[in-house]
Amino acid sequence: MNTPITVRLTLVSLAIAAALSPIAYAQGGYGLKDANRSAVKKEAWVCKGCTSNIENKGVVTLGIATQDGDDSHIGNTTGTDSDGGAVSVSGNLRQRKEDGTRLDAQAHKLGFDDGSASLTLRSPGHYQIYLNYQALTRFDAEGLTPYLSAGGQLSLPDDWQSAGTTAGMTGLANSNPVKLEKKRQRFELGGEVSGDGFDSAMNFRHETREGAQRSSVNLLTNAAMVAKPIDDSTDTLDASVSFRRDGFLGAINGQVSKYSNQYQKLAFDNAFYPTFGAAYGGQMAVDPDNQAFSLGSSLQFFEGRQQALMHLRFARMSQDEALLDATVTGPSPQLPIAAVDNQVDVMELGLRYSNRPTRELSLKASYDFRDRDNKTPEYLFPQVVTDSIYRGDAWNKPYDRTRQQLALGAQYRFSRSWDLSSDYSYEHNSYNLLSRDSVFEHRIDAALRGQILPNWQIRLIGEAADRRGGNYEASDYTERANQSAMRQYFLADRDKREIKLMTDHSFDALSLQFNLHTGNEDYSDNDNSLGLSEVRYTGFGLNGSYPIADNIHLNAFVGKDWRDSEQAGSSTGVSRWFAENRDENTSVSLGIKWDKLWDDKLTLGSDYLYSDGSSDTEVSQGLQSLYGPYSATRHTLKSWADYRLNESMSLRFDWIYEDYRDMDWANDNLAMDAIPNVILLGDLSHDYQAHYFGFSFSYQW
Repeated sequence: MNTPITVRLTLVSLAIAAALSPIAYAQGGYGLKDANRSAVKKEAWVCKGCTSNIENKGVVTLGIATQDGDDSHIGNTTGTDSDGGAVSVSGNLRQRKEDGTRLDAQAHKLGFDDGSASLTLRSPGHYQIYLNYQALTRFDAEGLTPYLSAGGQLSLPDDWQSAGTTAGMTGLANSNPVKLEKKRQRFELGGEVSGDGFDSAMNFRHETREGAQRSSVNLLTNAAMVAKPIDDSTDTLDASVSFRRDGFLGAINGQVSKYSNQYQKLAFDNAFYPTFGAAYGGQMAVDPDNQAFSLGSSLQFFEGRQQALMHLRFARMSQDEALLDATVTGPSPQLPIAAVDNQVDVMELGLRYSNRPTRELSLKASYDFRDRDNKTPEYLFPQVVTDSIYRGDAWNKPYDRTRQQLALGAQYRFSRSWDLSSDYSYEHNSYNLLSRDSVFEHRIDAALRGQILPNWQIRLIGEAADRRGGNYEASDYTERANQSAMRQYFLADRDKREIKLMTDHSFDALSLQFNLHTGNEDYSDNDNSLGLSEVRYTGFGLNGSYPIADNIHLNAFVGKDWRDSEQAGSSTGVSRWFAENRDENTSVSLGIKWDKLWDDKLTLGSDYLYSDGSSDTEVSQGLQSLYGPYSATRHTLKSWADYRLNESMSLRFDWIYEDYRDMDWANDNLAMDAIPNVILLGDLSHDYQAHYFGFSFSYQW
């Protein structure tokens, strides 16, 4: 019955095909090229439901800033220590092509001491190539020194007049200002390739450091605080390959690194009268060039609710730089070798297993093994004190450590709102060349999580740990018996208890988070124990946010911590003096954001930060003596305004005010000649008020 209809449709199709054939175009003049298209509305052809994969978006920001602080420490807040004008460039560019390839470029305050940039080209699921740059700077303090630094040599001026004490050194009045800071630059180049069931990645990182840090040099009974120069680099190459199959995942990864120091030693002139011979200068060793490599592999199996993982890694660290002479203040004792072939091998093994036998119960277990084997050859080296006095010979003793840890854990869900988890771990450490050859620790913790009300969640965590060890024996290094009561804190018996409470509340628009923790570490196993005996700590934090109106948002935080520790000391083996350290820290922040002003073009914001830390030490030895305090207080106010000129351009103004002061009783208002036999760097404390003003223009498309 369908045949006539089919025949008619076929004939119609043939007729249309013949009419649209090239022959028909030529003979009849009815082709598309001959059609009258003047009345056609092409805008009606647009597919309103279609989207394009092509995307080009970006924003570029040009900024200029100035600050009036005389102390470079303000740079830790603003990202630059320039006391004049500083220019920066920021931006974010995103480009996506029709085939899905993406190009992303980002920059953040390039031109400042703290800035970053990245460039990434990726094809999702196929490959990725990236180039990153980051600058990081830590500003410490500004001091004074009579020394001039050049090529690892600290030299005194040609007209320097030596003296027996610092009081007679007239040249100290002409000392040079020096900045104690570390500037770090990091460059990264890497890529990833993905295929059917495999992933591979490679990364090369080059990092440099420059600057100066606090250090000291000495000759016999005299010493000088100096700005030790820093100029080194580290190169690291990482590579990995992973394979995926049904129920299986395997990976191999390796790393090679090389550390290079531009200085082979730090030599210095003696600012004091030579006390013997011709000790006009000395030297000290610096970090030597060294290298390391590691090779690791991992296997992961999973089936249903079960997973098993095995990890294996081997690493080797080595250095063979030439040794310095034992002393330069006179004839140097002969060294047994010119260079030590230092080598340390590390072997790691990890096993993991997890299972979920029921919907309510989850189980896990793990075992970790780490062995550090120092294979450095042993030699008898001359011992020179303060680069001046020969005190006989001693063997260099390689230090080894083996660590094993077994952990078991379980979690049970009572309902969708409540669950309980608990973990137990046993750790055993074996040492050589220490006063204890083994230390083991049992640790258990539990966490209860629940939802008391629909808008009130709570988490309670408890931890208990007991550490014990073998007898205190004679050290292989000193070959003398150790006082059994004289314990290093990481080897001493310890009982630790800690409780944490965390809550999260939501009341309509108000959100509150609160945490409280308290703990105790007890090291005193007998009345005559020396060293650290007890540590007590307590703290809390409260964080909240609330929208005062649709366009006004308020957030605040307050936190406080207390930490007290007690220790005892003596030169006779019985406690003769006692000390108590009391530390207290406070942090407060308050922020507000006000947007949708001036026809939705203006946004205002302000954040206030306050932090205060103090530490007091009290020593009693028959009579009580209170050391001077150490404290640091910071007030920081950050305010900003962002005005949108149009859809593409906007202006932003930033203002930062900081009031910072710290005080160390051992350094506060200390002059360079305050100690007769020590040249100091001067007063390294901070006490400043600084303003930062920043203006930036942004253009986006």
